[in-house]
Amino acid sequence: YSALIFAFSPLNIMFQRATLVDVSATFFCAAAFFIFMSRWAEKNKAWFIMLWLTATFGVLIKPLYFVPVAVLFAWRFWQGGREKYLRKNLNIIGCFVLMACALGLWMSMNTTGSSMARHIGWTALADPRFYLNLIVRFCTQLLNPLTVLFFVIGALWLWKQYRKDERMALLILPIAYYGLFPNINLPHAYYSLILIPFISIVAGCGAAWLEEMAVKHGLVRNEHRIRVVLLVLASVFSVFMFFSNLTNTLVLPNQRYERIAQEIKLQLLPLHYAVVYINRNAEFSDAENLRNRPSIYL
Repeated sequence: YSALIFAFSPLNIMFQRATLVDVSATFFCAAAFFIFMSRWAEKNKAWFIMLWLTATFGVLIKPLYFVPVAVLFAWRFWQGGREKYLRKNLNIIGCFVLMACALGLWMSMNTTGSSMARHIGWTALADPRFYLNLIVRFCTQLLNPLTVLFFVIGALWLWKQYRKDERMALLILPIAYYGLFPNINLPHAYYSLILIPFISIVAGCGAAWLEEMAVKHGLVRNEHRIRVVLLVLASVFSVFMFFSNLTNTLVLPNQRYERIAQEIKLQLLPLHYAVVYINRNAEFSDAENLRNRPSIYL
């Protein structure tokens, strides 16, 4: 269930084939999370190296996407007894120190990192539109209305069964990510790509629970049938939401594109560039900024 929900996430359908660093950063950070969760108990040096490499690559590509591993580490640190955990896991502490050094080096040398640092803020938390945006994003982009239902059921099941287990990090992660970086997540949907592997697992748990209950109470005789029905419905909903998002946000009249291009060409100085923000109807009204500023934010 989780694999299909991940593959058919509307946001994944739109961006996983794009040449964005977010795609590779999601892979490395998700790999680091699952290595840390499932293989760390083996105390194998090879897994330690893999954890360090995947987490460091993820940090170097997109620093914000290190949150999943950090949340899991914080959960283990808190549940395992702080001093005891530090004494028994000096290697993982050293791994985090090395990754923090890599992040600091990246932020100091990379201009993108410096500009990203200016986006860190929490003013969006006071804006009701931020929470409404998150609800809409969960229901139409990260998941679809059916898989959101799976996610809610899976979250309740995890809370009941594994309240003190490290799997609770899967539920804490979205709250921590949006709570730490609300300002940059509000306008950028693709910054939520990192959450899709983890919320897909929670949604998969909910779908598996529904299947189990349907078979247990005799609602279906064959578990394979209910599984096929749930998988097909989840896929169809996601494809529908993807095309709905595509139609609403990307399909704009050509004449409006031409009007924007002509206005920018007339008012922008040579060898300068503009960053122009428009609404979904390709409309903007503050044309005066184009005349006065070489770098435009509308």
